[in-house]
Order: sequence, then structure tokens, then C-alpha cells
Amino acid sequence: MAFVIPAIGAVASYASTATGAATLSLVSTAAAGAVNYYGQRQQGKAAKAGAKYNAKLLEGQAAADRSTSLENMTRLRRHNGRALGEIRSQLGASGIVGSEGSALDTLEESEELLELRILDQAKAAENRGRGFANKRRATLFGGELAQSVANSRARGTVMSTASSIGRGYYDFKKQGVFT
Repeated sequence: MAFVIPAIGAVASYASTATGAATLSLVSTAAAGAVNYYGQRQQGKAAKAGAKYNAKLLEGQAAADRSTSLENMTRLRRHNGRALGEIRSQLGASGIVGSEGSALDTLEESEELLELRILDQAKAAENRGRGFANKRRATLFGGELAQSVANSRARGTVMSTASSIGRGYYDFKKQGVFT
């Protein structure tokens, strides 16, 4: 602590001169540019990390949806089997022979309609799965893009800071502050 106070005093004393003030101005411009650059790079990394996390959540949602869809199709298939069994039972109880004529046509049509419901559910699940995959890809791309934009801004900050320092130095030199 004993060293810090004289050092602060020396900086304050140096800054009170024109050369010191000019130097301090240029150094603070460089420091502000460096902090801004670092912040923009971190912002880009955070955007990419957030996109990866969101993509992982979408993968989980897709897996849960697939599982639920498979379970629902299995239930529907069992339900369809019971429904067809009831139709056969009713046809048999009423004395209609189930191996010929309109009774067989009705039974076949019922089986086809019930199976079509299962296939429709499978197609809908497949479409939802593609939707999740597309959202995941778009999310990851958005994260990459956000990081790229942040990195471009950071490079722009470096160029702007360098330009400010160069212009400041030129102005100070022109004023005779720096020889």
C-alpha cells in the first residue's frame, strides 16, 4: 500500500503535464477499446452457447414426442384389435358368416380405416420430428451467426480504437505535445 500512494501521486503529477494528459488520453482510449473488444467476443460466445443449449432442449423435446407417438400408436393398435374383435363377435352372434360377401367387405374396410388412423399418426409424428430437427438446425445456425456478428463488431472495435489512437496521437503531435 505504501508504494501505491506515491505511484498514484506520480501518475497524477505526470497527467498534469500536457504530454502526460495526452498519453493518459491515448492509453484510456486503448483500454476502453480492449474492454469493448473483450465484451463483444464474450457476447458472441454466450450467444453460441445459448443456441447449443436450446438445440439440446429441442433434441429432448423431439425424443419425448417420438416416445409419446410410439406409445399412442401401440395403444391405438391394441384398441383397433379389440374393436375388430367386437365387430367379428357381433357378426358371428347375428349369424352372419364373416368369410364372404358384404360382412367381409365391411370388416376389411373397418380394418383399413383403423390402420389408416395409425399411419396418419405415424406421418404426423414424422413431420413433427422433421420440424424439431429444422428448429434445432436453425437455432444452431442462429448461434453461429450471432457469434460471427459479435466477432465482426469486435474487429471493428479494434480498427476504430486504433484509428482513434492514431488520430489522437497525430493531433497531439501537431499541437506540439509530442515531439
